[in-house]
Amino acid sequence: MLKRTRYGLLRAFMQQHGALRMSASNYDFGHLAEAARIANAIFILLGPPSRTHLSIVDALNWNVGMPSTRPNGSLLCVECVPVEAVGARPASWFIYALPAGREAVAYPQTPLSLADWWGEKILTRPEGDLTRLEMVRIIRDRDGGAHLDLTITSPAYKAVLLHGAGFNYRPSADQPEQPVEHSVEAITRQIGEEVIQALKGKVLAAQLELQHLAAAGSTKLFEEKDE
Repeated sequence: MLKRTRYGLLRAFMQQHGALRMSASNYDFGHLAEAARIANAIFILLGPPSRTHLSIVDALNWNVGMPSTRPNGSLLCVECVPVEAVGARPASWFIYALPAGREAVAYPQTPLSLADWWGEKILTRPEGDLTRLEMVRIIRDRDGGAHLDLTITSPAYKAVLLHGAGFNYRPSADQPEQPVEHSVEAITRQIGEEVIQALKGKVLAAQLELQHLAAAGSTKLFEEKDE
């Protein structure tokens, strides 16, 4: 059996953190499909332990204090940019309003543990609440991150897909409000922003430890272990 060494785990951490930052940057340039890859990287880095999963952070035995964007039951609660008609275009041609997914993060007086951060409710709808863990798992395991389910069974997530995350805009004065599109992707981007901010110190620590291990000649990625 091959087991990842400390050096191998640190390398894997840097790779996944780099993938998260790259996907976040691509999302910011308009590639909204990167939201699924953001969710995948988040789970590999920080996902809670289970019979089949151990996150890189847990494998490295790191403690990470987590921020919270909005501690009021909704991860994204800022107002959307108003939608306006542009120039002499037809009245049906509008700029899309979209939550950016890059709201400033804030640390509570005592940073959240990973377990509390995963369990914090980030979206409240009449059909039910969604925690960070539920949102990331749905996007990663059911909605295209690592697997695509043909049916959506979560009532809360179904409501978000059909009716948005609570953001609405009015295309024109004589039209009813409509849900803002791609709010699920924006929420995922915001969770990614929290992770990027929380891991800043760990990135520096990983770089320094990698340098020390390389100087000591300990650069094997795997080692043999008995079954």
